[in-house]
Amino acid sequence: KRTILSIALSVVLIVFLAGTSYAQAPDPAGLWEFNNASDLTEAAIGDSLELVGEHQAVEGVNSQDGAVAIGAESYYIVWHWIDPNGGGSYVNQYTLLFDFSIPELGNWYSFYNTSWDSGNDGDGWVNTSGNIGVGDTGYSAFAVSPQQWYRLIIAVDLAAGTIDYYLNGNLIQQGTGQSLDGRFSLYGADDATNPWMLFFSDDNGEDSEFFISTAAIYDRTLTAEEAMALKGPLGEAVAPIEGEPPVTPTLSLANPNPQGLDDIELVGSEFLGGGDVRHVKSVWDIALDENFETIYQSYDTSTDLTSLTFENNLMPFGVPMYARVAYFDSNGMGSELSNTLSFTLNSFTGLKPVFEEDFESTPEGELPAGWKAVSFSTGGDDLFKSWTVETLDFLNTYTYYPDYADSPETVFETALPIVEGKSCHADSGQYGEGYFEAHLFSKPMDLSGITDVVITFNSDYLQNQDNIAVLEYTTDGGDLDENGRITGTWIPVLYYLDYWDITYDADGKTPDGEATFRPENIADGTEYAYADLVFAKESMPLAELGPYIFPRADDSRMGSKRFEKYRLPLADNQSNVRFRWAYNGTWSWYWGIDNLVIWGNDGTSVDEWALY
Repeated sequence: KRTILSIALSVVLIVFLAGTSYAQAPDPAGLWEFNNASDLTEAAIGDSLELVGEHQAVEGVNSQDGAVAIGAESYYIVWHWIDPNGGGSYVNQYTLLFDFSIPELGNWYSFYNTSWDSGNDGDGWVNTSGNIGVGDTGYSAFAVSPQQWYRLIIAVDLAAGTIDYYLNGNLIQQGTGQSLDGRFSLYGADDATNPWMLFFSDDNGEDSEFFISTAAIYDRTLTAEEAMALKGPLGEAVAPIEGEPPVTPTLSLANPNPQGLDDIELVGSEFLGGGDVRHVKSVWDIALDENFETIYQSYDTSTDLTSLTFENNLMPFGVPMYARVAYFDSNGMGSELSNTLSFTLNSFTGLKPVFEEDFESTPEGELPAGWKAVSFSTGGDDLFKSWTVETLDFLNTYTYYPDYADSPETVFETALPIVEGKSCHADSGQYGEGYFEAHLFSKPMDLSGITDVVITFNSDYLQNQDNIAVLEYTTDGGDLDENGRITGTWIPVLYYLDYWDITYDADGKTPDGEATFRPENIADGTEYAYADLVFAKESMPLAELGPYIFPRADDSRMGSKRFEKYRLPLADNQSNVRFRWAYNGTWSWYWGIDNLVIWGNDGTSVDEWALY
């Protein structure tokens, strides 16, 4: 085969594609070609790989070429010896190269993992439809076919916030908005404990066996010209795509009048492609204006390609939103954008507010009448030791709020107002490096004679990897005193946790309450268990808490800002209902609530309803 090493030692310029010249790629920092069947970990450049699990020798791109088959729960430790770069503390500029072939569609295939111990999800994939990428960067429209060899180049430049994917010399996907020293950075050669990365690793065995003929790593970001010069595994470039693009889809709503707790289901028309192609990707935009100048959410989907469920708790009541979709085929060709569809989530039919609290009449630094806070925070100062009512202007004096690392003028990460005026706020990021634990209790509410009880509130939340946020309620006088004594029966509403701190069922999607809240599941860098904040465990089996666990992405400035809405069946006809918001962590971020409303139905007309 035409190896990376032979390319690096050949001519200075490579000429192809009608005589256009492209600069030669630099020598890789590490190169592994799997030609020695008796020592598959042998390096052509750099250190040998370290195998975890099993692998076997197979034929590569032709009968003279060697390759390796490596699959689920097996991977290589890669000692790359690259120093931190890109202006950060980790390796932020590097390039990976893989000559690969997948045996079949329908499985996931992991290329690499930046986690030192395979403790996180893989960071680059072939998905079940053959698209290449990962959720944070999006997936390519072009889809690989099984039993064919390809050369993939992943050029990472976190100083510029970009990750570019090239297949056989052609740019197939661009990922932007990536953070310096973030998820895709590597531990550097100067790291005292784990100066390595992993090839072909995933944390929970979702990856499948596939075939690798060459793997390489470069100590800088290859340019587009250099990536194109490397072409395919046999020196070939992908032929220009020919054919007709897919037919423009039509978009509609499954439920034309969504309200209350309804999710929004967007339904696209049947995929109609030109020629022998597959529908491999759909790109959906949700905007706040019909011209799509303010994009609220965007999604790349490779499953459920003709429908998208837009979560209820991502939108407030009464705000018009707009949606559109485009379809992509396995050649990477995309349709025109669909029609623009407008939708609005309306309020509850037959329910009225029976309690409202917007915190506007509460003095700064205090709590509403009848509410209380209990704090077990240690260390730090007293400013944010517990829950207090604060103004948005005050919160914005802190550089990390709400956009902690980017432009201070971005007030609402969601492009919709989560906080208006005053809100009740708990903040461990401002509190400092001490242990932070604070509980907020509402005033007791008499909901006698009221049915169909629902709670809604604006959740101003930023998840960190070592904190949990809790909302529970009690109907029998439950409480918590200053000594930590818990009384009463507590009922779950929600538990926010970092995705990686949740244990899932075999489907990889359904949270397992018993495993997640096991006593040994300790928050990163602390001595407390997440279960310590879960009062409902005293009155119900942990296994029943799974439906109340919601993953929130670490450091996501948008994903955790929600307009939460939950039905509370055990609050119906109860005379002593009280809510508890609890938040803890160690130098994590914050949780704030605003515009709290309790809804219900007492059988009377709207004119007869009165608020507390």
